[in-house]
Amino acid sequence: MDGKILIWYAFISAWGSDIFAYLIGKNFGKHQLTKLSKGKTVEGAVAGVIGAMILSLIYTAVVNSIWGISISYFLVGIITIILSIIGQIGDIGASSIKRYCGVKDFSELIPRTWGNA
Repeated sequence: MDGKILIWYAFISAWGSDIFAYLIGKNFGKHQLTKLSKGKTVEGAVAGVIGAMILSLIYTAVVNSIWGISISYFLVGIITIILSIIGQIGDIGASSIKRYCGVKDFSELIPRTWGNA
């Protein structure tokens, strides 16, 4: 199997998780997930995992039908859950670093030493 097909699972899991978590968390989130990142909700985190799963399974169906591959939907589901959760943990870790450093985004942590910046 071509690695180009497989690498998309990481992107789809991350993007799907972020998009669904943001949309559902912003509109329906009531329960704060952690104090490290005030905007993250339990509802958003769950929606992120489900959204990543939906997109990954759709991608699997497309890949299986177009290229005639037989990728396991069960295996994709398990891996997607893991990737989504790892991505969310990483996002919370990044929020923790930003909060500790007192900055809004990481662009303020890296000093610009060139040009007119």
